[in-house]
This record gives sequence, C-alpha cells and structure tokens, in this order.
Amino acid sequence: MSNLDLRHPERDFLLPYLDGELPPRKARQVRRHVEACWQCRAELEELKVVVADCVRYRKHWQEASLAQPPEPWRDLSREFARIDAARERRPAFSRPFIRWISLTASCAVVVAATLTLRILERPRSEEITQPQTQAPTANLIPESAPLPASTQAVPAGAPAAPVQVPRHPVVLQASVADELQAVVALHRLGADLGDPVEVARVGERVVVRGAGVSAVRERELRDALVSLPNVQLEFPGPAAVSTGLGPAPASTVAQSPSLPSALQNRLEAELGGHTQFEGFSARLLDQQDATMARIYALRRLALEFTPEAEAQLSAADQRLLRNLAHEHLQVMVRQIAEIHRIAEPVLAPMLTAPRAPSAQAPAVPSPPQAGATWQAMAEDIFSSGRHIDSLLATLLGASSAEPEQTGTLPDTFVVALARLQLSMQQCELLLTH
Repeated sequence: MSNLDLRHPERDFLLPYLDGELPPRKARQVRRHVEACWQCRAELEELKVVVADCVRYRKHWQEASLAQPPEPWRDLSREFARIDAARERRPAFSRPFIRWISLTASCAVVVAATLTLRILERPRSEEITQPQTQAPTANLIPESAPLPASTQAVPAGAPAAPVQVPRHPVVLQASVADELQAVVALHRLGADLGDPVEVARVGERVVVRGAGVSAVRERELRDALVSLPNVQLEFPGPAAVSTGLGPAPASTVAQSPSLPSALQNRLEAELGGHTQFEGFSARLLDQQDATMARIYALRRLALEFTPEAEAQLSAADQRLLRNLAHEHLQVMVRQIAEIHRIAEPVLAPMLTAPRAPSAQAPAVPSPPQAGATWQAMAEDIFSSGRHIDSLLATLLGASSAEPEQTGTLPDTFVVALARLQLSMQQCELLLTH
C-alpha cells in the first residue's frame, strides 16, 4: 500500500461517496483509497448496512402507521340532484324576457352617453386647432408620449384624454450577452469545471439547469444568478436528462482495471516497484482529470458562443468572452507542461527513436489561416485531449493495447502531447488576433 493510500479520507466524504454526490475527481480518489484500505472499506460497508436498515425501518413504519379510512366514500348522486334542482328555480331576473329588457335599457344608456361625449368633444377639438402661444414650444410633449401624473389634470366638464395602449406587446428576448453573464457567474464559482450545470438560451429566457447538485451548491448558484436578467433556474434532481452541453465527464482513465500488461511491468521496473508506479499513476491521473475539465469547459464556450453568436456581442462582451477562453488555455498549458514533466523522465528510456535536440524544443505555431476561428481550434483541442486520455489509459494498464502498438505507445503519447501543445498555442493566437 502506498503512502498516498495511508491518508484516510475524511469521514464526511464516505456518505456523499456512497450517495454519488461527490465530484468525479474526488469520487475517483475516494474509490481508489477504499479499494486499498481495509479500514475505510469496512466503514463504508457499515454505512451501507445502516442506510439499508433505515430504508427498511421507514418502509415498515409508514405501512404500519397508515390508518384505515373511517368510512367508505359517500354516494354524491343525491347531492348533485339537489344542486340541479336548485338551479332550475331561478329568480325572475334570469328569465329570458326580463333579461332582454334589461340588456336593451343598458344599450340605450350607453348610446346616450356616447352622443353626449361627442357633443362635448367638438368645441374642445376646435380649440386645439387654434395656435397656442401661451406655452413655449420647447416644453411641448409629443402626443404619443404619456403625460406625467402631475400634468394629467383637465378642466371640469372636459373629457379625459384617451390612454394610448401599444398595439403590439413588447416581447423581451434573451440575448447572447445575457447568456454570457450567466456563464461568467458560473465560472467565478468554478461551476464550469465539473459541476452538472448547463446553460442555454430558450426563447426569452436563459435557462440554467443543474441536475443532481447538492443543496449547498444549489444555494450558491441561486445567490450568484438571482440578480441576472432573464435567467431561469431549474434544479430538477439527479434523474434529469442532459441536453448535451452538460459538465465535463471524468477522465476515462482507470475506469476499468485490468491485469498488469507488459508495458505496465516495464514502467514498474523503470520506477523501482509497484508503489512508485502507483504514485506515478496518481500524479498523471490528477493532472489529466484537471486538464480534461478545462478542455470540456473551453469546448462548451465554443459551442455556446459560435462565431455568429460572438458577432452579436458588444466589443466589451467579446473581450470578456475571449478572456474567459484565454484563462482556460493558460491553465491547460501549465497542466500539459506538468504532465510532460512527470512522464518525460520515465518514458525517455522506452522511446524507440530518441528525439533530436531540435525536436525537444517547443514547436512554433504557424500564423492563423484566413477564416480560422478559435471555436474551430477548441474542437481540435477537444479531439487531441480525448486521444491523449485514451493513450494514457492504455499506458497505465487501464485498457488493453494491441501487441504491435505496445512498443510504440510511449512515442505516440509524447507526440500527442506535443501536438496538443501546438493546438493550444494556435488557439491562443486566434483569441488575440
């Protein structure tokens, strides 16, 4: 058992791990520790027994506490018949003849009132057509604008001015800027790096959906987004269906353990034993998980804010969007450099063709081509990141490799890292272009 495995996770993490509420990275760390620690595994089994007993007790208690109904349902037919009979004995006013007389009298009153108003409006309209010299023209208010409350008083006997109502109601549509503000608020909380939170414009609202987030995290998200305009929050629960732009899934590395391969045995020999290999794997996995979270976050920005959507933003919002993407890139550059620093000393003796000194220097990206966008380059970074994720899984023995690929796998992994670094540099040039 390695020294890393001896550090027991906090007891508060075991129950959230059992409920599936931990972030992917933390859940993987706890699972790796529990698999190698008898003490924590025993505590986890005890928690499972306690939870099962609680569920069983609650089920039996609820069934036993439900009392029988005091009496069967009553027949409501007689009551309905009584109501129908009461409705048939209507008052005299409800009879058709009297009702028509009342309606005719009401119409006569309305017609008389309308004629009176028109007679009164005629002199008033003639006065309005006369030139007005009492008030300066600078203070005139357009006829289409509503008068202030203090100036709406009219002389006694004069008809009130009609209230102008717009013919077409104004429908507020959520803009790309509203969606960007929601994304920035989530980024400040780190919710774009693994939390199950999605952002999308749906009609006149920016819908922020968080499926399966904890109560504490939900309260943090609500506090950060409640003041933003046109934002609708939805927290349906853990069984909600994703729309395809959700949080980044965890790395596929070490998801399906297999028997040690020849390449893994060679790595253990280079490192000095199985304990050193576990520490080497843990450091690579941590960096790879963090890198993939940033890669997914950058890809979501590119999918949500396409070149057409970015063109709708103001100059300030465009700088805000590109600064957010540039921040993800800067962190990715450091994380890939750390992966290269950890893997290079171990993989160097296993390379089939030693690289020349010129090949070891970082490649210089070519100038951006006409029509190239940082959104398209983000998709290329995503493909390269998934490829490195698959190579790392094979390199650490989590998945099997073809026999003819075993000897060249270290070379392929080093070349893929260099290619990803070059793609990130080109994307950075496009962001600052």
